[in-house]
Amino acid sequence: MTITELALLRLSGQETLTTMRPFLQRGKTVAEAWTRRPDTVRYFQQADDARNIYILGQWASLSEHMDGFIPSAGNQALMQGAADRFTIETFLHFQAEMPPRDDHGAGVYIIRNFCKQGARGAGFGPTMEKAAGLTGLWGHGAHPVAGWRVDVPADETMEEFVICGWTADGQPGVDDTDALRQYRAAVQEWVDKVEACHALEIVV
Repeated sequence: MTITELALLRLSGQETLTTMRPFLQRGKTVAEAWTRRPDTVRYFQQADDARNIYILGQWASLSEHMDGFIPSAGNQALMQGAADRFTIETFLHFQAEMPPRDDHGAGVYIIRNFCKQGARGAGFGPTMEKAAGLTGLWGHGAHPVAGWRVDVPADETMEEFVICGWTADGQPGVDDTDALRQYRAAVQEWVDKVEACHALEIVV
C-alpha cells in the first residue's frame, strides 16, 4: 500500500531556511538513497509562516518508513543534534501516491479534514476531493492526491482525510477565505474541523 508522509517541522530559535538548507539536502539524500527511489522527498515552506517547513515523502508502506527507515543508521545519524533546531508539529501518513514531478506545481495546498465517525465507511472521501476542486483551491488542471490517514492514534476517535492539491504557479486558484468557506460548507455533513494551508516548494 503506497503511502505519503506529511510532516511539519517548526523551526526553533534563530534557525531559518538558509541555515536549515544543508540539513534538508542531507535528509533528502539519505532517504532517497535508502529507498533507492529518487525524487520521492519534497519540501515546502508555509506561505504565511516561514518557520513552518513541510515534508512530503512517498513510501511503499507504513512499515517501510516506520520500521525500516526511521531506525536505520543513516536516519539516526541525520537526526543527531537536530532536536534543538526544530520541533515536529505534525507527523502522519495517508494512503496516496504522489504524482510524478512533472504533474507537480510550485506550491501545494494541504487540507486536513477531521471527520466524524463513519465518514470513511460512507465513502465520503471522493466527495471531499471533488468539493476542494470545485472551490478552486488549487486552480484548474491540477492533480491532487488524497487519502485516509493510516496511522490515527488509538485514543483519537476522529477519522482523518488528507488532500494535497498542487498549484502550477505557486498560488491558490482563488481567494483563500472564500474558497475555504465554500469548501467547509460543502463538507460540513461529515467533517467537524478543517485545517488548511498553502506552502511554496523549497528547492534543495
